[in-house]
Amino acid sequence: MFDQIQGCRVWAARDRVGREVIIKMVSVGEKESDELKIYKRLNAPEARADPRNRTLPVIDYITYNGLGMVFLHQHRIAHRDVDIRNMVMNALYEICEGHDCVEIRDPSVVRYAYIDFEASAIFPVDADIGKIVMERERRFRTLHAGLESPESNPFADDIYVLIYVLQRWVRVVENVVPEIGVFFDEILSSYSSDLSAIEVLSKFRRIQAGLTPEQLRSPTPGRLWHQGTISVSSYNGYHPHVFVFAGKVKRHINNWGPVGNEPASS
Repeated sequence: MFDQIQGCRVWAARDRVGREVIIKMVSVGEKESDELKIYKRLNAPEARADPRNRTLPVIDYITYNGLGMVFLHQHRIAHRDVDIRNMVMNALYEICEGHDCVEIRDPSVVRYAYIDFEASAIFPVDADIGKIVMERERRFRTLHAGLESPESNPFADDIYVLIYVLQRWVRVVENVVPEIGVFFDEILSSYSSDLSAIEVLSKFRRIQAGLTPEQLRSPTPGRLWHQGTISVSSYNGYHPHVFVFAGKVKRHINNWGPVGNEPASS
């Protein structure tokens, strides 16, 4: 019995037969963490049969490949038209009410999805992503991000444009989380065909994991970031991201659904 649960990496839950369980994130990225290796060793049949083993048993290992860019790229699909208009969430909200939509930031409820694969490219599942070069899809957001050469790696384009798009909504927390500015600058200051979705997500998760409760509760100075300036007024467009990324730092950092999710164990 646990009288309290602390930390953003642990969730109380029930399994299909009604047993109370704990779900805990123990590894991020393709390389297994030592914690995950320890769980696997302690829960091997011979270790579990030893009466001296007084560690909580692992019921199952759950791996989330994400509903985002990591998932698409692992399946060798390049979206090639990353834009806020092609990223949706399972929420209905009256955006003209003029206040933040806090409830749709709950990671246990909200789900992000990519739509519109008209410009997308699909490759054999065993294709080496790093070696793919093709004619660049000249979409509005790609050109807006400054990518104009005739040929490129479509997977690197996906990541670069996604980070370019997210910067506008997420970088408003930079006054409280200075690392977030470095994160965006390192990626956007120099385009690289070696960009990896899982590596970018892992970098972001490391920043997220290091945040203090005080930082997460801190208010943000505005809604939108643009070239070092933060707008404090509502965006006059019609898109739910306006409210999703407004308010406190926690709502900007809590869930990076458009990119993907991380492995966890239960």
